[in-house]
Amino acid sequence: MGSLILAPVAALVLSAFAVGLARRLAWRMEWVAKPAKDRWHTAPVALLGGVAVVGIFVLVGLFCATPGWLLASALALCAVGLVDDLVSLAPRTKLLCELPLALLVAAWVPIPPLLPWGLQQLAVAFWILTAINSFNLIDGLDGLAAGLGIIAAFAMALIAITHQNTAEALTALVLCGALGGFLIYNFSPATVYLGDAGSLPCGFLLGVMCLSAVRYAHESKLAILATPALLMAVPIIDTMIVTVTRLATGRAISNRGLDHCHHRLHNLGLSQKRVAFALWALGGIGATWAVFISLAWKPMIVTVLPLCALMFATVGLFLANLSFEHEPPGRLYGAVPGLGRLILSLAYQRRGVEFGLDFLVISSAYYGALLIHHNFQLTWPAVAHFSYGLPEACLAAYTAFMATGTYRHMWRYASVEAALRFEFAAVLAGLLAALISGAAGPWIPPAMLVIFTIALSNLLVGTRMSFRILGTVLNRFAAPARKVLVVGAGSIGDSAARELLRAGSERLSLVGFVDDDVFKHSMLVRGYRVLGGIPDIDRIYRETGFNEILIAEDETAEIDLKSLQSFASDHDVTIHRYLPRIDSLSPAPRNGQALDASASHFA
Repeated sequence: MGSLILAPVAALVLSAFAVGLARRLAWRMEWVAKPAKDRWHTAPVALLGGVAVVGIFVLVGLFCATPGWLLASALALCAVGLVDDLVSLAPRTKLLCELPLALLVAAWVPIPPLLPWGLQQLAVAFWILTAINSFNLIDGLDGLAAGLGIIAAFAMALIAITHQNTAEALTALVLCGALGGFLIYNFSPATVYLGDAGSLPCGFLLGVMCLSAVRYAHESKLAILATPALLMAVPIIDTMIVTVTRLATGRAISNRGLDHCHHRLHNLGLSQKRVAFALWALGGIGATWAVFISLAWKPMIVTVLPLCALMFATVGLFLANLSFEHEPPGRLYGAVPGLGRLILSLAYQRRGVEFGLDFLVISSAYYGALLIHHNFQLTWPAVAHFSYGLPEACLAAYTAFMATGTYRHMWRYASVEAALRFEFAAVLAGLLAALISGAAGPWIPPAMLVIFTIALSNLLVGTRMSFRILGTVLNRFAAPARKVLVVGAGSIGDSAARELLRAGSERLSLVGFVDDDVFKHSMLVRGYRVLGGIPDIDRIYRETGFNEILIAEDETAEIDLKSLQSFASDHDVTIHRYLPRIDSLSPAPRNGQALDASASHFA
């Protein structure tokens, strides 16, 4: 047990020292990642961090009885990655270098039989290639890949420990320590990068360790498939989203781009640190599910996996849909190749994504009802028996959804009225399931049908409202792009504030009001304080950092207007006037000639 503590600590300390040396060497040799259009950093950042990580992993691994072929493979991929970092290899060339190692793993690592002999080896090789490249693709944000690697490796160590395999646990913990020492330098703002020299071998090591963890998930074939996907949930989801959305928008899959999960979250206004924390949390949830599945018995695995899949599918669809916020699928449809049109048609026009998602909703509700009805004390014969009733539940639910017009709603924008319709659809689905169960069998207990109806209702509404919920949650953690100061704390200012607050989804923040009526100072308007008068504008700017001024007064003195315009010019602040009218033929306000005016509320 002492080695399980000493080995990762030694790897951590040695890695921190080695990464520091590698960073200095990279600067001396001018081996740095330079700023580019498809990269975020604005200044050169040292490479060779990955060389230090792999070197320390191999060094400590030699003392921990890590298989020699695994260490040699990591070094080989490190060499390939280093060449790519320095001279930029073509994607096809890198893939050809990775292929022999993937085939080696397919022949060397034993896993429970799932497919016929030849197909299983091909599937294992495909998984290794996927693990290598998905981890490489996720390495685009300071600290993200290293943190996800630590989370996945630690989860694999826990799985190995619970199954009394100290050797595999040591290997995983050594990788944790090596990545931990690197993360000290790589967390935002990063001073050194993994580069392909680190991301390729780390992805390979994680892929192999996932296969080792699969051996403990022999209770269920579903668990064999789910365990590696959950351990590397974020890289896998990211790769799938990028692949599908690029095909749907007619872009090449192999090209670099700023459309990965971390880019999408950053575009919503989250800082790089918060993006990393959010994706670490998602990776941690996946790793926790994987550990749970490795310990659970077969009936529990079968009943909870649909809910797990539903959760990750919902998050993935939310992130994928961000590709079409500014490029509507209907507008793209005629401009993309045939495969892209097929994807857009199935996803948005024919509602194929909703049908698939609803299968997970129905399965989760059905098996959840079964689990609750049996007080979480399921046996495999009971699960097998009631599984014959799942097609009946699906038939009843889909019929109810079609009859109540569930698929006529744009589920990304579900309203309260739509939620009531979904509730009715769930109740109808429960009644139909009872009728089908009574007529065709197998018989489903009434109490279980009631639980199924309640669960189906909640999950149906939850998935339809998920985009709004996720958007609202992320918006709370996003930095406001617009920080508005309202000039005028009267009735017009109150109306302007109401309109601004309705636009909260636009990453807009109301900092407060200014008004020359001293009796209003420190008073509250819609919960926001009157911060002072126009002469106090410099102090208010220092305190709040607003970047927009909205004039919401009938009359603004000429001297005040000039003062605001001068301040705006000096501090790069925009000025708008709030016009509480819709008559576009009316002349502009007397003092508004210097400002843009239109028939809209905000001019």
